[in-house]
Amino acid sequence: ATQEEPIGEIDPTELATSVNAQLTDNGDTGVVLLNGKEISVRYDRSFTARVIQSNDEVKARYVEIKNYLFSYATKDRMSWKTESFYKGRVTYAKVKIVGKTLNVYLALNPLDYENTKYNFKNVSDVKQYEATPMRLKIKSNRGVNWAKELIDDMMRNNEIIALENYESQDYSLEYEETKALISKGLIRVLIDGEAQ
Repeated sequence: ATQEEPIGEIDPTELATSVNAQLTDNGDTGVVLLNGKEISVRYDRSFTARVIQSNDEVKARYVEIKNYLFSYATKDRMSWKTESFYKGRVTYAKVKIVGKTLNVYLALNPLDYENTKYNFKNVSDVKQYEATPMRLKIKSNRGVNWAKELIDDMMRNNEIIALENYESQDYSLEYEETKALISKGLIRVLIDGEAQ
């Protein structure tokens, strides 16, 4: 049976140097030369790696949404796949990058927004998004503005007031190649099938 497993027997720095240089950086699959054999691999990018390798438009939208959430005195926590924004013990938003699209998950009841101008999906049936069941795909500046309106609604519902003197920060990250991110542990290399 084929299975997917992390490459554990080799140092990530060594692995990064063995990754085929011809690969396009945003591809999810590649080839690694291991003990003289070419092995097909898949890249599992962390959320941080996805921000680093996003185009400028996605980065700008990400920075704008992040600053907007921070303007309500939230704190953030990074996991491998998402960035969560919380206050006290309550998670109000999660952010994830899928392909070239920024996805924002909000702690709003999607049923309250049916037949409105907002384009969203109800993901309450997905365990990790139970607390933030309204998913918005942000693909334009209008999408960013709608997300901000909904964040305002969410915070008003929870009686959270925006900070008066919040100053936006630049949270965009400089682009780095796949090899560099593998060696930093921000991209995991998984073998598709068993290494022979």
